[in-house]
Amino acid sequence: MPLIVALLLAAAAASPPIGNAAVPDVVRELQLITAAQARGTVGERRIVYQELAKKLPSDPLPRIYLAYCDMPSDESWNQLKGIATINPENPWVHYGMGQVYTLWKMKDQAKTELDLVLKRDAAFYPAIVTQGELALLGSDTKTAEDRFRAALAVKADDARANAGLGLILLDQGKRPEAKAALDKSFAAFADQPKVLRALFQLAKEANDLKAAAKYGASLAELAPKDRDARKSIADLRFDLGEKAEAAKEYERLLRLGDPSADVLKRLAGIYRDANDGEAEERVQQQLAALEKTSPDPCIRLAELMFARGAVEPGEGQLLEAIARDATRADAHLMLARSRVKRDDLYEALDSYRAAIAGAGAAVDDARKEGPELEKKFKLPAKKLKGDPNNINWAVSSSLNELYGERRKANPKLAAGGLIKVRVRVDKEGVVQGVDLISDTVGDPVLAAHAYFALKDAQFEKKKREPVFEFELKGPKK
Repeated sequence: MPLIVALLLAAAAASPPIGNAAVPDVVRELQLITAAQARGTVGERRIVYQELAKKLPSDPLPRIYLAYCDMPSDESWNQLKGIATINPENPWVHYGMGQVYTLWKMKDQAKTELDLVLKRDAAFYPAIVTQGELALLGSDTKTAEDRFRAALAVKADDARANAGLGLILLDQGKRPEAKAALDKSFAAFADQPKVLRALFQLAKEANDLKAAAKYGASLAELAPKDRDARKSIADLRFDLGEKAEAAKEYERLLRLGDPSADVLKRLAGIYRDANDGEAEERVQQQLAALEKTSPDPCIRLAELMFARGAVEPGEGQLLEAIARDATRADAHLMLARSRVKRDDLYEALDSYRAAIAGAGAAVDDARKEGPELEKKFKLPAKKLKGDPNNINWAVSSSLNELYGERRKANPKLAAGGLIKVRVRVDKEGVVQGVDLISDTVGDPVLAAHAYFALKDAQFEKKKREPVFEFELKGPKK
């Protein structure tokens, strides 16, 4: 026997039932196959059955198990049909074909196969259960309930019969009776998605969160690609205060793709409370990509980036937030403060002014900080007016005066330099933009003075783009 098969068999509680195995034992094996299909691990069981089929060529059960591994499909039906040709008296092969037909919703064909099995053995309860499931396809709940109860009269703890009966009773609003049947089903075989979902919901309704978490965890493990199951267990972990476990479940949910904003926000909140900036930043990036018009994730990303010293990308996130909502005073204020720290003063004041014109609690702080910064620039008391020549003369005069003061405080400025500025003026003489083309002086206060003196000026009513050059010279030697 190949090593992999030996290992698989050794890992199992028992080898698959073969020969004239008891009905409950074969039923359980078929249930294990169905559960393995849900988990995506049926290939492992298939290897075991293939080895058994080679070892026991005259025993139909290993080949029936192999057919179940592909159920429902043309392949499974063809395998069962072939087995039935050689073993027409075997109840499992006709029961299997009845199962295929039921899953395909081919009611007449399913009925024929199931009747054939029960004609030979009226107590073959798996076929009775399938009759109940077949009746449910036609919305005949009365017949379905009768069939499930008939099966339970033969085998009181059958998982599928109790599951079918419990779900019918639940639909009828008979919750205590439904829960009793579902509990029996779960005890007999836990890996049933419909049963787990029902018990999960009943536990939530009873506010038994620990029980709900147990059922939810089983459901998520059984159906790892079931988004609803994964989210339910994550939400429960969160409600129970198990934040670290909730985060793991939300991360598993995200790996299934197509994330929701609510899930991302909750996960980001968990990481924020845990002070895990790296993880939160990753989640906020996803949220920013999902909510393309919301500035909130961008603002939070900026905070996280600033905290780890990534100033440039942090400011980039603030610019993106402002592009999404230009009225957000908090984004403008954060940008202003960052620009102040790196001595980009004229852009900082631009951001303060935008914050003051914006909305939100940050406006009050901007109203305090912005004017304090502006005082340093010693701008003209009155906004300048006139043609470019007059404005040029006025700015040059005030700029040189400020330069003299700045030079006393910082002797390195004695070398002087040139500040070159372009102003974009519309036909009404209103400044639409100012571009600092070059600055060889290297003093942010002087650059800001030139920038805002021109930006706040009222030009003649004529569209133009004048370029101003301000040469600042140190004292004569």
